[in-house]
Amino acid sequence: MDAHHRGKASGANNTVREIGGALGTAVLSSVFVHYGSPRGPQDFVDGMRPAIWIGVAVVLVGALCALAIPRTVTAKRTPAAEEQENERTRLGVSNGHPQGRPAQDRRAPVGAVCARWR
Repeated sequence: MDAHHRGKASGANNTVREIGGALGTAVLSSVFVHYGSPRGPQDFVDGMRPAIWIGVAVVLVGALCALAIPRTVTAKRTPAAEEQENERTRLGVSNGHPQGRPAQDRRAPVGAVCARWR
């Protein structure tokens, strides 16, 4: 994955995780209420058993899907790119700005600054 897409990918991953958690809670709560209730110990167990087994099944399906994701090997960085990164690190430059110098001092549009380091 390109470095400039990592932030978007992270945000998408977090969004899907949050939605999955909310949806999973809603579905498993519905299963619990359908088969049991919190009124007594046996009713509680009667509702929890199917809810837990459905949760287990969903996790196993998710694990199998994760195993099916194709793995890609990232390209090796060229010696010139490594040297450029090392030089930026040595000089204390991060994202085009020397450390301690605010981005607004440059008065350049953010896109222009980011495009320079691609």
